[in-house]
Amino acid sequence: MQVSKITGNIITLDPNNPRAHFLRIEHEKILSLRENNGKEENGVHIIIRDGHAYPAFVDSHLHIASLGKFLDSIDLRGVSSIKELALAVKEKVEQISPGEWVYGRGWDQERFTEKRYPTRYDIDSVSPNNPVILYRACHHIYLLNSKALEICGITKDTPDPPGGIIDCDHEGNPTGILREKAYNVLVHPKLPLPSLEDKKRWISLGLSHAVSKGLCYVHTNDADAIEAYESLKQENKLPVRVLLTLPSEERHDAQNKGYITGKGDDFFRIGRVKFFADGSLGGETAALRDPYQGKQHSGILIQSEEILEREVKNAIHDGWEVEIHAIGDRAADVALEAILKAKRENHGPSFRYLITHCQITPPDLIEKMAKSGVVANIQPIFINTDMKWA
Repeated sequence: MQVSKITGNIITLDPNNPRAHFLRIEHEKILSLRENNGKEENGVHIIIRDGHAYPAFVDSHLHIASLGKFLDSIDLRGVSSIKELALAVKEKVEQISPGEWVYGRGWDQERFTEKRYPTRYDIDSVSPNNPVILYRACHHIYLLNSKALEICGITKDTPDPPGGIIDCDHEGNPTGILREKAYNVLVHPKLPLPSLEDKKRWISLGLSHAVSKGLCYVHTNDADAIEAYESLKQENKLPVRVLLTLPSEERHDAQNKGYITGKGDDFFRIGRVKFFADGSLGGETAALRDPYQGKQHSGILIQSEEILEREVKNAIHDGWEVEIHAIGDRAADVALEAILKAKRENHGPSFRYLITHCQITPPDLIEKMAKSGVVANIQPIFINTDMKWA
């Protein structure tokens, strides 16, 4: 349907013209905003009687495919005990075949009455024949049952991979808790590869959920998803506009296929490439300038300063807009310096460079970011989960 006119209480968000009563559209472009209709034009006319019209809502940090997969897996966000978590796994196992992987997302040990991390021993009895992986709310800590550990080849003799940690008990046996890169290195390569149809199904579920919340445009970071989005676009099944940000490890392959920042059209476009400097506050893997309260450590940098600086510089040189995940102030220091060095050396395109999350940002960091024009890409939803950690 081609909308030509909207009449009603229109909120413009323009401080010089905050409200209007009449809006005219032609070929998906707003041509005019004014207080009255004036001359009658042909076309579809929508009259808003009791509500308001707003500019489209855009979410600048989503993982649409992961959201769709979440909607397809166990929702653990409201679980208040380890016993309840195990019951949710049991119910899922009873619905599927032996050997199928079980996925669950959203648990938080701070909400558990037991006030501890769950272990594989808590869920082994309800999932003896199914590998299970349960993602913590932050997606930086993971719980695997014994079957999953066995498939992934993780034993007491498995060393911590670079940038990751395998939690072990007092006898040196894995508890089932993995942190950061331990998942990427040891688990992810062992998971069943999703088909193109799996990805399209998850993306469609995620986008439908976005539409239900009033979103008209999403910035999403999804791994290995370009083909799925292109296919949905060709099938006219993208209900919202999409800017796809790529994980840093995919940029070379994408570039070889002709994809780069800005490629695409108004409905599907390639956006930034995303790097990670640290982890999360809840998992105590966010890199801080000072130690965590009552602890002898200050988190971890996922990769060295030198590697991050080199990779960011190369990405900007190749024509990519860059986004860096940094939650702790130490990580934000490193991320900002990597961007500034790359900009000085490359004199690359005039993109906006983003530091994502920025949860621990002392005044000196905020001032430095403001002066350098680096965008703080924050997520208000983390107030619910991370304020107590901050």
